[in-house]
Formats: sequence, structure tokens, C-alpha cells
Amino acid sequence: MRTLQNLGGSVNVIRKTKSVCPVCAAQIEAHVIEREGRVFLDKECKKHGKYSIKISKDARRYKQFMNFYENFRDIFIKKKANGYCIFVNTKCNLDCNICFIHTHNFKDYKEPTIKIIRDFCSTLDNAEISLSGGEPTLRKDLPQIIKTVLRTGNTPIVYSNGIKISKLEYLKELKDAGLQTIGLQFDGFDAAADQRFRGADLTEVRRKALGNIRKMGMRVILMVTVGKGVTDSNLKDILEYGVKNHFVKAIAFRGYTVMGCADEKKYTMTSEEIVDKLDEQTDGRFRFLRVLFFQKLLYIYSEFLGLKNCPNLLYYLVVRDNKGYNKINSKKDNMVCYHTVNEVFKLKRLRKIIDGYIKINYKNAKLNYMARWMHRYFVIIPSLITYRSIGLLFSLGKIVIMRMLSDKNVVLDDIDNLILPIMFEGSCDRFFL
Repeated sequence: MRTLQNLGGSVNVIRKTKSVCPVCAAQIEAHVIEREGRVFLDKECKKHGKYSIKISKDARRYKQFMNFYENFRDIFIKKKANGYCIFVNTKCNLDCNICFIHTHNFKDYKEPTIKIIRDFCSTLDNAEISLSGGEPTLRKDLPQIIKTVLRTGNTPIVYSNGIKISKLEYLKELKDAGLQTIGLQFDGFDAAADQRFRGADLTEVRRKALGNIRKMGMRVILMVTVGKGVTDSNLKDILEYGVKNHFVKAIAFRGYTVMGCADEKKYTMTSEEIVDKLDEQTDGRFRFLRVLFFQKLLYIYSEFLGLKNCPNLLYYLVVRDNKGYNKINSKKDNMVCYHTVNEVFKLKRLRKIIDGYIKINYKNAKLNYMARWMHRYFVIIPSLITYRSIGLLFSLGKIVIMRMLSDKNVVLDDIDNLILPIMFEGSCDRFFL
């Protein structure tokens, strides 16, 4: 670690990286630095000046986690991404003052043609393709785009503000094209927050859009922009809405980031601060250290399964309390019953076992692979067994057996009804991987 003087005082440089200018999106040099016990991404665009974006409020914890991640970084870099994003346009039917892909900033953007999309997707296999914008539903040929992605053997997800999705006939057109999942911009049902970030009250639009998605038998990912003092007070309500409504496939809490039109630092939130806020609202059920510990477990099994992971996107799991699953419910709630992954598996007791995994480092590649394989299956998995986890495994097993008896394939939708992934994303070090 060295000292840098020219980015706002004497600071410790954790690493050099690349990022993008929040105004023009040009690729620029950047430094991840430690300053006053916190971590920042400092960068400078020759045209638009200097920027300093907070990544973590606890430098010691950040460095410890990143040191663990470094053991998998080279492996993840070599893996193909699990998903890709195609910006089908930059036009929008809203004028959100927090948008980072904005018409004003990308006036010369050329919308990809069906052929360009087909050629790109044809290079992929079984990937998740996010169709975003702008507002993708403004593309008249969006149904054709969806069909094109499906024909190449990939899965499309349309990310929308919900205005056109609130029209049932339009959503039916997308469903008929083969679309199964919508990523819906969802900051809750707070009209004041909408007016501040979106410039319009979208609460009724969201209700109609969500109702239509449910009617059409489709799934939704709730995309929540969390801004300090604006949308950070209703995280528990959003979580409980997702738990109660099984057509919600996942919830993504994304911190307000200085990018594009979003230029007010007072609203910024790191993933750590979002987790802490949710933890506060749920009486200690989302401790940040537990979320970090779950990432370690995720990295270990991602290495084996060949999945790519980014340290700026944190995952956690919530298990819905379905009928017949009440026996493992350790914390009753009058409105909503659920269990965090830590409450089911008691991850804390795995700390030494998980940290011991990365110490397996034989020079012989085959021996190293075998040693780690045995550690995963004969040390880690048996340690995950608790009386609560047996209840979860029983429910998952019942799904499989019922599908086998009915001569149907086991589908992920049944497991989605039981397990709700929660994602936390703060200021992204976009070129780290």
C-alpha cells in the first residue's frame, strides 16, 4: 500500500483501477483509496473534473473481504459472465433526475438493430439478457427483440419503469412473444419519494403494473433505488411485499450513485449502508457481517460451478415461510413470516471452516482441486446441517418428488416460490473485473 497526495490530501492507495466519468461515461483512471477509515473511489475526467465516491464506511472490513475475494478473482475473470445487458434505446417517457443513462447525455446513441442483437446473442449460450434503456418498451419492435433473444437460446428480461407495463394488452403482447420476467423500477409506494427522484407520482402505475404481471402469470424483479433520506425508510416494507407475493422473483436494492443526472452526494448509499438500514428496520436480521460471510460461501461454490461473481454486488437469501414450513420459523411476525439464510444454516459457526478453505493451496493443480472438492462436500456441507436446514431440504425435496410423480420436469419456479434472493449494490467499481 502506498501514499497518494494529489486526490484530496494524504491517503493510502488500496489499488489502482479504471472507472467511468459520471457525466460522459468515458473510461478513466481511478484509485481505490483509504481515507479517514473509509474507502473511496477517486477518479478524474480531464473534461469534467474530479470525483470521489464512497465505497465502504469501514476500511478494515472492506480490505479483509477483498483479501478473501482476491483468492477467486483470477478464476472469476476467466469465466464468462452469467448475464449481459443490451441498451436497446436511450429514449424514455420519464425525466428522472437520477438516471445514469439519459437521453441528454447520449443524443447520438444508435439503437441496435435486430440483426446486431441476434449476432451478439448468437455468441452466447443460455445467458440472461437484460433489455434496458432508456425505456425499452418505447421500442415498437420490442416483441421481435424478445423473440430474437429466445431463438438464440438465451433468456430475456425487460427492465422497465412500468408505465406501459400498466397496460394489460401491451404486457400480453410481450408475454405472447415469450417474455417471462420483468425488472420493474420499484421505490415502494411513497408518492413524495417518487416526486423527488422520478418527477412524477408512479404509485398507481406500479400497482397496476404489478397486478398485470401477476395476472399474466409472469415474474418480477423489484429494482429499488435507495437514496439516503428519500427511499431508505421503507426497505422493510419492500422486503415484506416481496416475501408475501410469490410472483416476486428477487429484490435488488441499488444505492444512489453519482452518475449521469444523479449528482447530489447527500443521497449516496453504499451496499453496506443499505444492509445496515434494512438490519435496523428488521430488528437485527440482516447483519452486514453475515451478508459478507454468505458471499464467501457463495464464492467457494461459484468456483466449483463455474459462475462469475462481482464483489460490488452482494447476495443474501430469504426463505419464505410456506404452508407446512412453519416448524422452522424462529421469529414470528404478525404480518409476514420468513427466515434469513443465516437463521436456517447458522453460518457464523462456519467461519473457521470457510477461511480454512482458501489455505488449501497445493502446487499440484489436480491435488489442489481434489482437496478443495473434498473440503466443500465433506467439511462445509455437513456443517450446514441444522434442524432448521432439514426443514428447508425437506420442502425442496417435496417439490422434486411431486414433480416426478406428476411426470413433469422439475422447474425453478417452484424453488423461486420458496427462496427469495436479495441483492445489494452500491457505488460500482465498474472495471474491477
